[in-house]
Amino acid sequence: MATVIICTGISGSGRKEYLDRFAKYALGLGKNVKVHHVGQQMIERAQRDGLNITPKNILNTNRHTMQALRSGVYESILRSFKEDHKKYDAIIISIHGFFYWKKTFHHSYDHHYIARFKPDLFITVMEDPVMVKETLARRDQWKRERLTENEIFLWQNVETEVKVEPVKEPNLDSYLVARNIADQLIRRMPYKRILGQAADKAMAAGAKGVRIVIAGRIGGAEIGRREKNIARRTELPRTDQTCRGSR
Repeated sequence: MATVIICTGISGSGRKEYLDRFAKYALGLGKNVKVHHVGQQMIERAQRDGLNITPKNILNTNRHTMQALRSGVYESILRSFKEDHKKYDAIIISIHGFFYWKKTFHHSYDHHYIARFKPDLFITVMEDPVMVKETLARRDQWKRERLTENEIFLWQNVETEVKVEPVKEPNLDSYLVARNIADQLIRRMPYKRILGQAADKAMAAGAKGVRIVIAGRIGGAEIGRREKNIARRTELPRTDQTCRGSR
């Protein structure tokens, strides 16, 4: 069975380029990765259906038409899912969570279909707002929007939070563990204690292993360095020997 990955990222984040490079890199390691760029497939589907939809005008398209195109692409992906699971090591579905268009957020994350994909992993590609702004300024579709860095920063935050669900065990959620460690480091708490407690809590919550790496001017030191904490669950060796105490 292939690993199914849902990847989101705002326009200008370089999501498509990153994923294409990843697929090429994986191929060099003998792994087959299939990437579905949903937005690109929507445009191709629209052109096959005789609709005048291009990368330049797609965000001005009626939302019902957009939803129909998106659903059609998702259905097409699902139809090939069974065979793709046999042929590929990973299937990546690249989508937008939200669009920020004409100063308004437009939801494009379809919970119904995403649930049907039964994803194993969610990834959001982030980029420096300055770089995103420069990238979008070169695209005809986005030139008139003139997004500010603050708007792009907000858009990326919304994109990251698009999939919200209760966290059953915070100590097993890598993002929450990392966020908690960072918050404590900012308060200049002893890093060894921070890493040790985080690893202990994760193991107590049922983790099979933990690897935590931090880097930078830890504790305000003049020279940057890396520190790590690794913990793993070990099984006691089984033995048939019987220990007898001496008299």
